[in-house]
Amino acid sequence: MSTKQDFLNRYPEFDPIDNDDYFNSVLAQSQRQVTEKVWGATYNDGLFALTAHYLELGKKDRAGRAGHIVEERLGPAARRYSERSSNDSSYGDTSYGQVFESLKNALATRIFFR
Repeated sequence: MSTKQDFLNRYPEFDPIDNDDYFNSVLAQSQRQVTEKVWGATYNDGLFALTAHYLELGKKDRAGRAGHIVEERLGPAARRYSERSSNDSSYGDTSYGQVFESLKNALATRIFFR
């Protein structure tokens, strides 16, 4: 069973975790999507990357999150964001999500080519 300390050993940038209940709910959410039976030896890698992704998205949501930058000018400064669709994958929004997606794709390849 994976613990908060195991997670922090892998991603120390999240230390300290101030709200254990919130962390445990995010970890449980990740465990529903990353199962040890399917992920095998890469279970903790996938579980912790997805958990870190959700924790990082939680920070961004509290700070306000926009779509991808589609236009930027230097002077006078201007930035335009695309609209976020509810269908957009959020994995690209964090480096942790990108790691998770890479692991997931590698897993799918291994399963497909058995």
